[in-house]
Amino acid sequence: MSNTLFPDPPPIAASTEPPVWVRRLVILRQLEPEVDLIREIPFGLGLNLIVTRQPEADSVEALGHDVGKTLLTRLIRYLLGEARYIDGRTRTAIRRALPDSIVAGEFRLAGEGWAVMRPLGAPSSFVARARQATGWRDLLTAESDGDEFSVFVQRVSDAVLEQVSAPLLTSERRPIQWLDVLAWIARDQKCRYSHPLVWRHADADSGTPALHIEDASTVLRSMSGLMDAREKVLFEEHDGLLAKRQELAQEKLRLERQIEAEETALKSDLQDLLKSADMGISELGLELIRNKTQSMRDLRASEIRRLDIELRRTHYEMAVKALAHADAQEKTVAEQIASVEAHIRKREERPLSVYERFAALCDRQTDNCPAKLKIAQQQVPTPDQEDLLEMKKELETQKKRLAELQGGRSSLVSDFDKARSALKRAEFDLSSLTEGIDGPIALHAAMGQRVERHLGRTTRLVQAGKEHDDLSAQINQSLARQSDLRDALAASREWLPMRFAALCRELIGGKRKFALSFEAKAVRLNIAGASGAPGEATSTSALVLSLDLAAIQSAIDGYGYHPRLMILDSPREADMEVGIFNRLVRRLAAWHKASATPPFQIIVTTTTRPLETDVPSEVVRAELARIPTESLLLGVEL
Repeated sequence: MSNTLFPDPPPIAASTEPPVWVRRLVILRQLEPEVDLIREIPFGLGLNLIVTRQPEADSVEALGHDVGKTLLTRLIRYLLGEARYIDGRTRTAIRRALPDSIVAGEFRLAGEGWAVMRPLGAPSSFVARARQATGWRDLLTAESDGDEFSVFVQRVSDAVLEQVSAPLLTSERRPIQWLDVLAWIARDQKCRYSHPLVWRHADADSGTPALHIEDASTVLRSMSGLMDAREKVLFEEHDGLLAKRQELAQEKLRLERQIEAEETALKSDLQDLLKSADMGISELGLELIRNKTQSMRDLRASEIRRLDIELRRTHYEMAVKALAHADAQEKTVAEQIASVEAHIRKREERPLSVYERFAALCDRQTDNCPAKLKIAQQQVPTPDQEDLLEMKKELETQKKRLAELQGGRSSLVSDFDKARSALKRAEFDLSSLTEGIDGPIALHAAMGQRVERHLGRTTRLVQAGKEHDDLSAQINQSLARQSDLRDALAASREWLPMRFAALCRELIGGKRKFALSFEAKAVRLNIAGASGAPGEATSTSALVLSLDLAAIQSAIDGYGYHPRLMILDSPREADMEVGIFNRLVRRLAAWHKASATPPFQIIVTTTTRPLETDVPSEVVRAELARIPTESLLLGVEL
């Protein structure tokens, strides 16, 4: 850009289009059964004005308010990645009025054309579409795979943040993201320009949370090229020290509360226990408690030894095991007897042979009965008979064994009863002897644990305090190193303060001295000197806006990483004098006319229409009004 506020612009200035900018915004009543277009607004590089229609001289109608200017800026932000485009109440009204509506946009991203489409009033089931395309109509025939929009937002992030080296955000503990940058270059209307580092308002319900002031400062400094690699390292080390100190501060607070909560009661209980009014919570008191506890435990152990409880318990356990073993043997033998008896019955109940059946029916003597004669001639017992005899012998043996076990069990039961009685007597005697010992032992042991915890917390509190003080000293040293580094780099970073001061002088006027300074995690806008131009107040909004414009001017001139895209929602209404506003518009128009292809894009919505002599006619991209209804952004009254 040839038109600059400075006599010697740097040799390498931006000559290409911004990494991301808006080519077109389209609002559709519906996609099916056929496309129904509500509004189509083209944008170009340089200055873009969205104005409101001016009423007739004798009109009492307010044509310029609530026509959709803020909604337009929010829709652009929505297409660039924000979760929501307006607050919930207005979204509900849009869904009622335009239940199938869609918003689409065309963008230039890293020199490539992209088209994006997201639901407006349409159900959330409508899947956003985004891909490289020459125009938004290319999205009408292609279904989305569900990830297209995420890919687009990531490509925007890569294009804007590719060259930026920045420390992690202090509060969020994460890298800078595209939506952080978008918050800066397209502030919420309610935030306006009241503070250089306040960009998002909760009422806007954009889904992008407001950054902590320190994090916003990191974003601004990093995107403005004011974050040296050495300073980045110092920032990260400093944030680490702050995080550790915060942890120690929380630990100290917790310890102090615990110590305070228990100290009075613990001291009183300790004095009552040790019968000493002078006893404090100390290592001496803890040692006395431990000695007393050990003495009582020794006494108890001595009584246990004297009563032979362990020996009696051993005898009792042996008697229990012996009786259990005998019962198990009895059960085993009884099961074996039952098994043998079952086998004998099975053998004895076998079917009779043919000879045995005939012999049972015959009345003749053996000599005259062939069947009886056959049976008598069998001198050798059959194998079944041999097995049966063996089983009967085994049965008698097992019965004798069972009788022996049953006879010996009574002796075992007697031994068990004697051992159990002896143990119970000994335990009863011990209980009587130690009734006054076990309670004090438990009381002293619990008191010892309480005192030990209290002393441990007290010791840790002292250690944490020392560590906290050491970290505070390291943090101060870190701040000093950062300050020294900033001072050393100040001369090479004058591009932003110099442009800020020049813009302030041009917009605000007067004989003031305008200064911009950066601290570790803050931005200071300083004004000193006489008043501004006659009849005008020096508004904060003009100062803050001068800083933002200085950042984009620096990027145009080749300094920093500002994406050279800015969306200004009604700056005139942000406590800005009309004279300042007119000079602002003239400055933006001068930048616009300085090059045939401006290397930036600034979109401004305004109720106060700029003077026709101040701006080229082609920069007015749309004119909105309340009357007629078709002149509203959405073409309907919500």
